[in-house]
Amino acid sequence: DSTAETSGLIVYPALERLSVAKKLRVYAHNNCPNCDGRVDETSEWVMISEGDLPWRYVTSNPARNDRGLGIASTYESGDSRRSYTEVTFEENVAAFLHYKVQFPDSRNGGDALQFSEVELPGYLQ
Repeated sequence: DSTAETSGLIVYPALERLSVAKKLRVYAHNNCPNCDGRVDETSEWVMISEGDLPWRYVTSNPARNDRGLGIASTYESGDSRRSYTEVTFEENVAAFLHYKVQFPDSRNGGDALQFSEVELPGYLQ
């Protein structure tokens, strides 16, 4: 349906400072197995990266994370106690104030999309 909206979110990094995102890390939610940058307020969105998450074509469902559990991750790696997938865009050197993350489709083509956490590891300028 060409009128359908793309699911996603807009990320406003802490401290409202320019930042450089180097990765996108997505943690699996526990109850939906088939759901899986601007410089200032007036500028256009800039594409940093696009493509499928690594678990897009996995035939079995990834492990699910229980509700209410904290995530202990670092820039280098996600929380190994939790189920997650990540993509990197190490070549990105552009700094942005906000990030728009869009998911045009769910893993199995369902009509729902749900994650427990989304991280954009990088650094502040």
